Amino acid sequence: MTAAPEPVDDGMLAPARCSFAHCEACGLPVHKHPDVRGEQIALEPGTYPACALPAQIYRHLSRGVVFLGRDVSELGTVRIEHAEICPARERPDHAALAELWRLLAVRYRREMQ
Repeated sequence: MTAAPEPVDDGMLAPARCSFAHCEACGLPVHKHPDVRGEQIALEPGTYPACALPAQIYRHLSRGVVFLGRDVSELGTVRIEHAEICPARERPDHAALAELWRLLAVRYRREMQ
């Protein structure tokens, strides 16, 4: 079993323009931020080490707006969309994402009891 990447506390877990919400599918907390088109994107709270995750899911925040890819100023950390690891969806194939999905599934089951 692959260990889940630990979130990194960078002091920016909920910057400006963030709205706290719950995922419509699983009910777990998410941070919603606008993207460059103004659409609200549900991000998993916290940042994660980029080296543990596939590059195509990297997201970063700049002035409260979600952008694709990694911000080189964030010291190797990235944000990820909640949908990538939402326990109401199918288990991801990538080992680190699958472990994050599993951890959220446990939290989801506890909250449903």
